[in-house]
Amino acid sequence: MKSESKSKRLTTPVKVSGRKRLVFRCLLVFIGLVAGLILAEISIRIFDIKPQSLHGKTYLRAQADAATFYECYSSNPNGEFQPLPDTSLGEWKLTTSGLPPTELALSALKQTPWCIQDQRSDQGLRDRHYSARPPPGKIRMAMVGDSFVRGEGVAVERSLPKQLEALLGPDKYEVLNVGFVSYATEEETKMIQEISAKWKVDHFLLVFIPNDVRLTTALLDRQEYINDLINIRDEQLGEHNNKRWYYHGSRVAQLIGSVFEMRQITRETAQWYLDSYDPAINAKGLGLMAENFHTLATLPGCRVAVVLYPFLFELEQGYPLAPIHARVKKMAEEAGLPVLDLAPAFIGNKTSSLQVHPSDHHPNSRAHAIAAQAINEWLRKDLPEFLDPSAAGQAPAKTGH
Repeated sequence: MKSESKSKRLTTPVKVSGRKRLVFRCLLVFIGLVAGLILAEISIRIFDIKPQSLHGKTYLRAQADAATFYECYSSNPNGEFQPLPDTSLGEWKLTTSGLPPTELALSALKQTPWCIQDQRSDQGLRDRHYSARPPPGKIRMAMVGDSFVRGEGVAVERSLPKQLEALLGPDKYEVLNVGFVSYATEEETKMIQEISAKWKVDHFLLVFIPNDVRLTTALLDRQEYINDLINIRDEQLGEHNNKRWYYHGSRVAQLIGSVFEMRQITRETAQWYLDSYDPAINAKGLGLMAENFHTLATLPGCRVAVVLYPFLFELEQGYPLAPIHARVKKMAEEAGLPVLDLAPAFIGNKTSSLQVHPSDHHPNSRAHAIAAQAINEWLRKDLPEFLDPSAAGQAPAKTGH
């Protein structure tokens, strides 16, 4: 009997508690994860896989030609860029798009082999030469703004002013490209006053984008300009990432962390723009903008209309910076300026299909075509007096009171 009882004890399965089974399974999962991470880390290091570098655009200049430079890109996603100019003759200078820019060796051009030429005329514009007065029977109109008007990243003939001129009819209208990189509303107001006297322009389209407000020191200190929703500057991004712990250890952590880091930077940048138009945060900047709009609305002998051009940012389902457009539109209309908000014309489009390049979110020629069509329809339908030759030289119509 004793031997039979002993045999039963030896053949009866040992019951394991539910808690022990759970611990055992968790341990297996943990070991599997660790093994997977180690294998991934080894593979990534063997194949030297690193977080994607967007190779931010570079600027190429010939030392002998101060009026011309080239914006250079790593790829040609829209088929609008040209091969680089011949740099074997003369002296050339290559710089990054970082803030401040850093000079590079010309050998670095192999990373950005596609380009767009930007050339100033003898009158300082990215445009043709203009006579002191418009030809008889033509209305001379000036489109004033920053790099969106200048057409950064697109050929001059595909810039917004030239596309609008083609729609209006170049036999009847001239549309001057008065776009200067980094100009804000304050500088643009002064430029309109200068252009009005210099080239006898009576009709102006002021193109506004969300970075056109003057900022406080506190707001300036918050922005690292890694991604300002226009340019992604890999130079600044690299400096930023080097401060993160995961960039000094695991390559797996680098790859995962870089994705979440850019998303966080983008969210913070969008909020930074919204805060820039909050009266509780930037009352002085908004007050100056209101003064500028009032000045433009009361310029003698000029008609000024305002066009709000959105950043090409999350347009698929909506536009996160719509509150900025609403505030600026109200301010301009209260000053007496007619306003067109272009955001509705873009919402629903695939954002990336409207951008110059993955590292440069300026509008490409397709985006400018959409904008030009919307402006053309608005002028013809809602502001026919703006296009009427007989209205040239009259005081601007007041709206929005």
